[in-house]
Amino acid sequence: MLRFVGEHFVRFTALLLLISCNTTPVDSKDFLFEVELQPELRFPLGEAFLPLDMYIHDDYLILRQSNTGNYRPDVFFAAYSLSDYSYKGSFGHKGRGPGEWTFPMYIHSPSNAPYLYLTDLSFRNNTAVIHKMVLDSTMRLREIGSFGIDKGGYYSMHSMAINKDSLLVYDEMFTSARLKVHHLGRDVPVISWEYGALKGDFNMPGYLEQIQYDENRGTLVANDSCVVFLYTFQDRIDVMDWNLKLKKRLNWQKTKPFIRKDFWDRMDNIWYYDRSFLGEHFLYALYYGVPYKELLISNYTAMEVFDLNGTPVCRYTFSRPMPAIFTVDERNFTLYGYRGDDGLEDSISVYRLPGLKEYLQNQ
Repeated sequence: MLRFVGEHFVRFTALLLLISCNTTPVDSKDFLFEVELQPELRFPLGEAFLPLDMYIHDDYLILRQSNTGNYRPDVFFAAYSLSDYSYKGSFGHKGRGPGEWTFPMYIHSPSNAPYLYLTDLSFRNNTAVIHKMVLDSTMRLREIGSFGIDKGGYYSMHSMAINKDSLLVYDEMFTSARLKVHHLGRDVPVISWEYGALKGDFNMPGYLEQIQYDENRGTLVANDSCVVFLYTFQDRIDVMDWNLKLKKRLNWQKTKPFIRKDFWDRMDNIWYYDRSFLGEHFLYALYYGVPYKELLISNYTAMEVFDLNGTPVCRYTFSRPMPAIFTVDERNFTLYGYRGDDGLEDSISVYRLPGLKEYLQNQ
């Protein structure tokens, strides 16, 4: 049984005071324009058969494959050329030897950064090793350096991002849920923000459901300049700096959310934000705003786009269900998405995002 081994982290109390004083709702989301997107084209997946995530790195679209259930790939990552969408090769071989991986995770860094940052989240280890690597034209990984991060016990680490000498980690631990910032080369985080208030024993009945249905649960994205936390059960977005100091709260939640945790009623919970992407210029946030049971029968999804000042810019809607995973190449304002069902299992959809380049030119 996985169990959290406690560590006393530094608490950023000033952030909590600032958040408690900054709860004025935003009146409305007045987007400048709305556009329905159709895929411009689709290209086949090649050898990548079940992507979990996708990323832009240099001139490649990189897919990370699943290693769960019946999917046991020999390699975890596949790369495609952004110029002609041709399959370029795979890397990240499965195994426990030198240069091999058991459960690799990609760490977000600037899209044109020369390095790939990867870590292996083996549950056997309390330390996560961050690997700084170069991917050459033959799809070979070469390690430039590495450093360890103390995981504080057996818990998950995801939505990671690197900025200069800092590593951001979103942890859903068994005693609380936090955002943490490490300084590279130091074992323990220097700053942490506990966004949930869950306390108790992992073995308590219903404890994992408390984590899953915490009203403050959300998703995390980051770029070089800011950190953005989007709430799953609330219509709000928090924009922070890399010291986790609140810069702006976009809050459209008029009343305190009421989260149903009963098995039969939880389908009535309203879901707001899901997967998102934070680029150099814009935040791209997948938005629902309806009870979960409606998501199962409705094809409507939208992606809300904000500039980095929090200004609503555009709402993109989709004639078919929104891709389950996506990323954006802001050099060409192109969205790449993978659905995983509805007949789109074997291809990547390519969407052009109109209006964003013109918006930047007019600022």
